[in-house]
Amino acid sequence: MFELAAQLNKAVEIDGFPDRQDLDVDHLRIARSTEVRISLGTDAHQPQQLAFMEFALAAAIEAEIPRERILNFMSLENLLAWTKDR
Repeated sequence: MFELAAQLNKAVEIDGFPDRQDLDVDHLRIARSTEVRISLGTDAHQPQQLAFMEFALAAAIEAEIPRERILNFMSLENLLAWTKDR
């Protein structure tokens, strides 16, 4: 799945919500071995749940996902160019 997503230049999400972390660190290490882009999210339904972003970021750091592959760290210009191709 990660290889196909990379080939299609799609992104997969690290969901920081504690009950919804489908991409655990082991899966993220597999993702890292491909060129798939990563999005950090919270699945927040209340303002205080935005703090779950720290869990998503921690998972990315633990899996050693390169910063340049994380959508949240792209410049606005680069992000808009990437989304235009979607």
